[in-house]
Amino acid sequence: MSGIWIRVQGLMLERLMDAALKQGMRFKRVERPGDRSLLLLMAEGQVPRFTALCGQAGIEFEEVSSQGINRLTRRAKARWSLVLCLILCLCALYMVSGRIWLIEAQVVDGDSAEQMELLQAAREAGLYPGMAQSDLKAGETAGQLKIQLPQYAFIGIKRQGVRLQIRAVREHEQPEVYQLDQARDLVASRDAVVQKIDVLSGEGCVEAGDTVTKGQLLIRGEEQQTDEANRGVCALGQVTARVWSEGTAEAELYERVKQPTGRERTGARLELWDWGKDLTYAEPFESEETYVQTLPVGGVFLPLRVVRTRHVETQETVINRDETQIRAQIGLEAMANALSELEEGCAIIDKWVDYSMIEGERLCARAVVEYAVNIAVSREALYQGGN
Repeated sequence: MSGIWIRVQGLMLERLMDAALKQGMRFKRVERPGDRSLLLLMAEGQVPRFTALCGQAGIEFEEVSSQGINRLTRRAKARWSLVLCLILCLCALYMVSGRIWLIEAQVVDGDSAEQMELLQAAREAGLYPGMAQSDLKAGETAGQLKIQLPQYAFIGIKRQGVRLQIRAVREHEQPEVYQLDQARDLVASRDAVVQKIDVLSGEGCVEAGDTVTKGQLLIRGEEQQTDEANRGVCALGQVTARVWSEGTAEAELYERVKQPTGRERTGARLELWDWGKDLTYAEPFESEETYVQTLPVGGVFLPLRVVRTRHVETQETVINRDETQIRAQIGLEAMANALSELEEGCAIIDKWVDYSMIEGERLCARAVVEYAVNIAVSREALYQGGN
């Protein structure tokens, strides 16, 4: 039950009630807590008329409390700033929920650099934090990213609330298609020592421990069909062999430097624009360092100057370099050159560095890396490689 509670105190309260009823006022509830007091529950719209009647009769009154919807309304009026804040919060929540605030990129089996590349492409395609969800066209944007990044076989865009997820899967190379009825052989791609041979189709022609040369037949593309007849097949298999990669580097054991002998000559020349006159002449040395100094003597308006040239005689001297430091330097360089020649998917077995002297003046480092790799290739692949 909603309404306003009014407490009145005085004498002859019954006459007050009669006068109120005669004026059309209605009370929802009447309680009498004492002989000279009444508690009246009435509609909020009647309160001003009733309090005016109490004032005319000289009866004291006070508003005790409100109840139901009137109570909520009065509290809302009393705390209008709180209501305003609540409305603003609701508006802000609506605006935030209608936008995308977090964009995440995921590249399956990829690294952080690929994720940053995907995010950069997404920004260029018009995806950015704070964009309206209504502006998102997931299918169209995903197609645009696929054209911009052709290395991905799939790019998908999915929205979850205020978060946008971009997921990409790399394009995988299609496996080689073999036609088993088309005869072909597998040969050695380089000189090597065979470790193991695994034949899937065809006939193996080498064994573990055999030394093979480049182009030598490893697996023959032929299988026995009957006791007297063979048929050609596509040779398939893997021949793992030990291979060596080399790298070299060299450096001089001595360093030639120019050092001053202590002898000097100084010449001076007076110059004005293209004109010049030697004041003192100095004969150059056969081996020297030259230092030039310009001294203005004509002030700002006249570019007259004296050019002094100092000739310092030098002599070439041979200095021994630290051999230990040279060995470490060229050893690392030679090993880096050897490792750069390794093939993808190989397994390193051993590596070492040898040093040799060249004419007593240069030190040479030869690095060798021994590794295991599959050397079985088709003849077509061997020829196409330019070997």
